[in-house]
Amino acid sequence: MKTILSGVILTLLLSSLSACMPRVSEEDRALQRQAIKAYMERQQQAKVNLMAQQAPIQPATLAAPAVPAASESSIQAQIDQIPQLAQGVGVLFTKNDDGFTVNGERYIDFEGEITTYAFDGLTGNVTYLAKVQDNAYIIKFMRASVDAEPIRIGTANYSRNMWNVTTVTGKRLSGSTLMMTSKGFVVKRKGTGFLYQPGQSIKSIASPKGYRIAKYQTGDIASTGHILLEKLPEKESSFGSFFAATKGLGSIFGGEGNQDYALFNIQSKKLIPLFIGLEKANKFGKDNRYLYYNGGLKNPNSGHYFWRVEWFKVESGVYVTYVVNGIKEAKVIHLDTGLEKTIFERMLGISSVNAYIQKNGKIKVVADMGFSMESIDDLEAFMSKPLEIKD
Repeated sequence: MKTILSGVILTLLLSSLSACMPRVSEEDRALQRQAIKAYMERQQQAKVNLMAQQAPIQPATLAAPAVPAASESSIQAQIDQIPQLAQGVGVLFTKNDDGFTVNGERYIDFEGEITTYAFDGLTGNVTYLAKVQDNAYIIKFMRASVDAEPIRIGTANYSRNMWNVTTVTGKRLSGSTLMMTSKGFVVKRKGTGFLYQPGQSIKSIASPKGYRIAKYQTGDIASTGHILLEKLPEKESSFGSFFAATKGLGSIFGGEGNQDYALFNIQSKKLIPLFIGLEKANKFGKDNRYLYYNGGLKNPNSGHYFWRVEWFKVESGVYVTYVVNGIKEAKVIHLDTGLEKTIFERMLGISSVNAYIQKNGKIKVVADMGFSMESIDDLEAFMSKPLEIKD
């Protein structure tokens, strides 16, 4: 209202002034009208600005939290849709330092280079880690020997000696070591591991006192329910050094020696000590901290614990094969019953032992005896035979 009155008063003033003053041209009148219009527009804008300043402040709208691309149930449903292997059929996997082979054919991922993996020869289940960029990885699950695409279950990043893993369902884990299982993965942080499997909640694995989770796992944690542990290094002291040295005497003279490794049942918490501990260098001067000699694919370091113990689950239970410290003997244990047998012996030492599940689903064990190769084609059948009593 004030704006209108101001405009009227201004018009009257201009009109009265025009009566006393000489007549102006039409051009001057047009300029006057433009000035009046501009004045009224400024007054109106000032009123709008004042109302805006006095209005209550509205809270900012928060963005909705990011929704995971998938749920645990949806990922599990995708896995359940993959065809199962036929009864009595297995998958022959072969380990390589740059991936694995399936029934004799090398498997290659189209997105990246496979760096680590774990498999179950009885079901064909495989989970692997593939490097796609510097320090960037993807984690995939697949079932070998069936016509189905791998399923991405997570991504990982390695930086500053730490793994940071994110599942496709939005779960985040971090630790110093990332290990695959046939159905998922384990992230290791100090003495504890965290087991992830699609469709299930994350399970923690706490090592018993004096042990830690071994960096390399030759058996499948998911299907067998067992994980390999190693003893923590003893404190440096004169007594400790002497004690460690005396433990190794058994290995030097062909005995069982120390028990630096053990299998740990994740569910029952039972610990099964294994006599596979070795010094850093073997009798040939090879450094047993490395999996391969000179990084060669065809030169596995048989002195490393990775090549000295393997465990599998088949229809009759879980079996572990291992070479004892003195390398003169290889043994097998049926973990479900505790039955233990010697499978190979040689006074001059056994060069290597390799166990694997065959295409028929049976465990085969092959030993390099130096000048010959010996094998057991069906470990389950061998274990079912009565113990032989030696004279």
